[in-house]
Amino acid sequence: MLSLDASQPTQHQVLGVPLIPSPAVAEGDVWGVPQARVLIVLRGDVTLDVDCSAYLSSDHVGVRATICAGFAFPRPAAIVRLHDTA
Repeated sequence: MLSLDASQPTQHQVLGVPLIPSPAVAEGDVWGVPQARVLIVLRGDVTLDVDCSAYLSSDHVGVRATICAGFAFPRPAAIVRLHDTA
């Protein structure tokens, strides 16, 4: 199931689907999360702050956007964990 693509030697794949590495995943584990089964949920409005005062010597504007968001998995059975038991 795990394979390498000769044209991309640093890219690992599972049945042709590219893997995205993450330091949050334990060594020996592979999580299969179908893209169509993941939602991003907004938990409120976006806060936008604009500040022109810090940049008086040039034509720059400081902009900060804050958003509270989370992930939702409406079909948890679609998520698969592969792991090495050795």
